[in-house]
Amino acid sequence: MRRKMTKDFSGRFLVRIPVSLHRTLAEQAIADRISLNQYVLFQLARGASLREFERFLKSMKDTTIEELDDLIESDRLADTPRAKLRLMDLVMKDARMEKPAGKLHLDGELSVDVNEQQELLEVDGKQVRMKTDYVAVIKSKESDEQIRFSATFHSMYQAMRPLSKELAKTLEKLRLSIYPSRVFRELLDRLITNLDLNVKIG
Repeated sequence: MRRKMTKDFSGRFLVRIPVSLHRTLAEQAIADRISLNQYVLFQLARGASLREFERFLKSMKDTTIEELDDLIESDRLADTPRAKLRLMDLVMKDARMEKPAGKLHLDGELSVDVNEQQELLEVDGKQVRMKTDYVAVIKSKESDEQIRFSATFHSMYQAMRPLSKELAKTLEKLRLSIYPSRVFRELLDRLITNLDLNVKIG
């Protein structure tokens, strides 16, 4: 099917909705001191941005991050007490977002809390594989509503010399690279921008 061009659209279309929904939208528009048309346009744009973000996350799953863009700088070395590791591979294995049922947006002032957890997956000679889980909780300061955004990254590091399992196990407590965190923060920032949430990442 031919992809429609901008010129194929007039900017006007008729939508029939329940009377109760019409009243609710009108009341919310009055509360925000804008026209009903502006309010509906704002909500439609927000919904489209959410769908775009969800499609973006789906496209990134099981994709090597360094092949996408310049988020990953080459040759980044992380020093550890007894080994020097180089990040060779970073893959986002999973990402998901949970929001309040029936809502696209949290109103008012919000706070964000990010939790990071790292787990050793495998040690094979000079290669070390890690899993890093991130969970960001965006909360409303006025209610119990929240948006949860989580992602899991698998990373592979190359050591300068073979590592024992005992030494590799101690690496779980260290941040071996800034990149998993950096990519997650980039995604979180994109989510906040797409949903026009009133929160800043420190």
